[in-house]
Amino acid sequence: MPSWFTRDLQEIADARGTLLIGEVEKHMPFIVRRFFIATGVPAGVTRGGHAHKTIEQFAVCLRGSVTMLLDDGTRREQIRLSSPRLGAYIPAMVWDEWTDFSEDAVLLVLASKEFDEADYVRDYQRFIELVRG
Repeated sequence: MPSWFTRDLQEIADARGTLLIGEVEKHMPFIVRRFFIATGVPAGVTRGGHAHKTIEQFAVCLRGSVTMLLDDGTRREQIRLSSPRLGAYIPAMVWDEWTDFSEDAVLLVLASKEFDEADYVRDYQRFIELVRG
């Protein structure tokens, strides 16, 4: 069983529109300290391509779609985020790659800590060494 998971966000819809609601602990097991938005990603470009030693993330594709590859050193899985109704939790020490962005994709990623370059593992072989001990 992988350490990552997806969660359907709570949806409340009426004549005024739709609210999608995510809650700390229920949908993501951390307090948000940083966020970033990826948009305008050209066709064929891969984002991510790293793991974090301690930072956890929660990703939602607000518009369009994107495919994410998640790898914990034992298991690899591709997840297609194609609706803002679905969010994906990415724990620390999971390799992630973001590909196949639709032209209109807007990807929101919430993070548990501020940016810290020392927290990144950018070499896949080094990542494997770290997770396998």
